[in-house]
Amino acid sequence: MLTKQIKQNTPNQNFPEKIEHFSFVHNLGEFGKDSSFHFALYRDTEGNEYVCKLFKGKKNSLKYRSIKNEISAYKALNQSSPTLQSPLGFEISIPKIYSTYENDEIVCFIMDKVSGNSLDNESIDRIIQSYQAIAEYLLKFSIEADLSKTGVLRRNFIQFFLLYHYYCLRVILKNPELILKIINTIPVFYRGIINFSIDRTNTLVIRDLASNNNIFIDNKKLLIIDLESATITHPIIQLSSFVVVESANKDFLSNFCNSEIAKTIMENHRNLLIFKAMLVYGAMVDIVANYMADKDPVKESSVNLINETFKLKLS
Repeated sequence: MLTKQIKQNTPNQNFPEKIEHFSFVHNLGEFGKDSSFHFALYRDTEGNEYVCKLFKGKKNSLKYRSIKNEISAYKALNQSSPTLQSPLGFEISIPKIYSTYENDEIVCFIMDKVSGNSLDNESIDRIIQSYQAIAEYLLKFSIEADLSKTGVLRRNFIQFFLLYHYYCLRVILKNPELILKIINTIPVFYRGIINFSIDRTNTLVIRDLASNNNIFIDNKKLLIIDLESATITHPIIQLSSFVVVESANKDFLSNFCNSEIAKTIMENHRNLLIFKAMLVYGAMVDIVANYMADKDPVKESSVNLINETFKLKLS
């Protein structure tokens, strides 16, 4: 299984019958009814099984750009991926891409079939340790690789600065009772984004990592899939994205703040300011995404994340 959301026996989505040495077997499914991404099982001439991910839609769309970006990220990691056995004993594994195919209607790629257990079945401490291992892996890759040649999208402080104000406005218009809370995040965000603009440290950041969705564990091997949101930016973005995603668990924040990786962040004043800025930014995005998806208009965890962010101090 690629992820737990994939369902079998969905209608064909124009998968090619053959892509180089691989032959179509059957559809696997898609993420949600309106998803632009579809999945199929392919086999090579020796009977080995692989997964094909396909996008069908307009080539000026964000989804098209995201799958092209994902292909670039996979290829970069496949070609230059360092071997890393973390001090915590985790081994990081990225699926290998074997072939890509594109015509006027579709773009797709064939990669390793991934199996394993969802990371969210693990303890909070183990999830935090896993993310620390992933952060070390990406940092090591970024040091050894020439990021300018990866083809992965770059995201700088200006984009975060502009989008922050957009999301603040969206939240206030939809949830006017939060206006004071949002105003209080402004100095937090500004201090962080100023330091972001000064610190030009860049790494490959996967951003949209979720323990229940695209990280799997097989013994001590961590398997990462779904690199659509990968970007080259400040390494703190990865950890802040992780915290925003996982903070729906009410016990997560206290555990994270007591972890070794959090203590490392908070020993550095500039990193702490950037981290806090990205946490409040992520909370805004989460609130907006929540009501756009017709869910609860305000996630209690997002507001709680803002409250906890205000409390973070140098260790």
